[in-house]
This record gives sequence, structure tokens and C-alpha cells, in this order.
Amino acid sequence: MTIFRISDESSLAARLEAVNKINNDYIIVKAHCTDNNKLVFTYYFMLAGGLTKKALVRGVKLFDSIPHYAINDYAKDIIE
Repeated sequence: MTIFRISDESSLAARLEAVNKINNDYIIVKAHCTDNNKLVFTYYFMLAGGLTKKALVRGVKLFDSIPHYAINDYAKDIIE
């Protein structure tokens, strides 16, 4: 899970538009807004067949980078 603070001045419409665009274009993560001005990204590891240490490290690195790209593409105007 990765969490960013949303600007108090951003409108609900702007927040929802950003989240919807992120969820449409970034299929690996799921974004949502909270009531306390947070933009939250969640993601899941598929564990069928097991998970090696190497796959875990690669997955964490990949998932760690995606929210930053998504914010740059769609949410930079609503993030503090």
C-alpha cells in the first residue's frame, strides 16, 4: 500500500477523475480516495505456485514505482 496526501483545495470531481483515470490505465494497482484526504494505492501479489525471494523483491520494486508514474500522469494537480 502506498499513500499520498491530497490537497484540501482539490475538488471531489478532480479527485474522482484522477482516480478513475489511474484505475483505467494502470491495471496492476488500484487507487482510491479516502475521506481524510488521502490517495491510496493498493496491489496484490499472486501466490499461486509460490513466491520466491527474487520475485518478491522485483514485485515490490515494480509496485513502488507505479504510483509515482500514475500521479505524474493524472494526479499531480491534487497531491500536496
